[in-house]
Amino acid sequence: MSTEGRTHRFEPWPVILAAGLLCMIAISLAFYGIARSHPDALVANDAYEAGLRYNALLSQRRAAEQRGLDIRLEAELADGAARLRARVVDRSGVVKARSVVVRRERPAEGGYDADFPLAAGDGGFVGEVPLPRVGRWRLVVTAEVGDLTVRRVFGVRG
Repeated sequence: MSTEGRTHRFEPWPVILAAGLLCMIAISLAFYGIARSHPDALVANDAYEAGLRYNALLSQRRAAEQRGLDIRLEAELADGAARLRARVVDRSGVVKARSVVVRRERPAEGGYDADFPLAAGDGGFVGEVPLPRVGRWRLVVTAEVGDLTVRRVFGVRG
C-alpha cells in the first residue's frame, strides 16, 4: 500500500484543548495573584471569645427590645463627613443615655473602621464622623442606657 497521493489532515482538537487548559491555568494564577495582593482582614482572633461576646450582645438586644428601646439617627452628609444626631427612645419618649458611640465601618475595604464618641447635645447626642472615601458606609450606633447596651446599624452613602 502506497501513501502517495494522501495528504496528512491537521486535527485542531488537541491544540484547542491545550489552549483551553493553558487559559484556565492563566486565569487561576491571575485570581491567585489578586487574592494574595488583597488579603481580607481577620474576622476574629479568638472565635470562642467572639462567640461569647455575640451571645451577650444578643441577650442585651433582647432585653432592650423588651423595654422598647431604640435608637433614632439623623444624618446630614456634607464635605466628606456625616453630621449625626442620635437619640435613644422608648415607647414613652426620649431616654437619657450615658454615652453613645458610632463605629464607622467600610464593608468593601479594610482599614477604615473607627469609633467616634458622640457628645451630649440638644435632646440627644451629636457629633461628626468623617467619611474619607466615596461609597457605602455602615454606622453602628451603640448607646449605654442604664445596665443595657442598645445597638443599631445604619447604612449611609457618602
